[in-house]
Amino acid sequence: MNKQEFLEKIRNQLAGLSEDDIKKSIDYYTEMIEDRMEEGLTEEEAVKVMGRPEEVASQILMDTPFSKLVKVKVKPKKSLSILSIILIILGSPVWLPLVVALFVIILSVYIVLWSVVLVFYSVDLSLAVGGISGLLASVMVMFNIDILCGVFTLGVAITCAGLSVLLFLGSNQVVKGILFLSRKIALSIKSYFVKRRNCDE
Repeated sequence: MNKQEFLEKIRNQLAGLSEDDIKKSIDYYTEMIEDRMEEGLTEEEAVKVMGRPEEVASQILMDTPFSKLVKVKVKPKKSLSILSIILIILGSPVWLPLVVALFVIILSVYIVLWSVVLVFYSVDLSLAVGGISGLLASVMVMFNIDILCGVFTLGVAITCAGLSVLLFLGSNQVVKGILFLSRKIALSIKSYFVKRRNCDE
């Protein structure tokens, strides 16, 4: 793929953004490709280093503030008539609670997801503390009470420590999954705004 094809694909992916934003992105990647070519790469190699056009466009969308996308999307092409304003005001008892409810539901789901992660890490910390405490207790029990009881306590402490390590690794994977899912949802919402604007035009 040559430079022109690469930039054209990016332009098509960003078709719903403002012309200024598209131009800035195209200029930036044009300069990046030309810099790579000055370093000795061929045009095709320089383009390949940039990545796939779809991934580049996704990154540009992720870096674009959501407020800017909303502003561009909701910006009216013409001034609203008095009748439209009246209908919006009269309809507000219906659409406003629905919008607020949708926002609250999304926020609640997000809070619940992070609460689950917090619970995982809390249990993990408890297991770690239990493992360390059990290790210290097993030494005291072995020397002061009964060696068999001390060995049993040591076994429980090692089990707690092992579970703590496994749960920590699992919790990290859950966090990565939530961050990945959050990124995908944000990208989907941004893409929706861009595509809708492109369709409206």
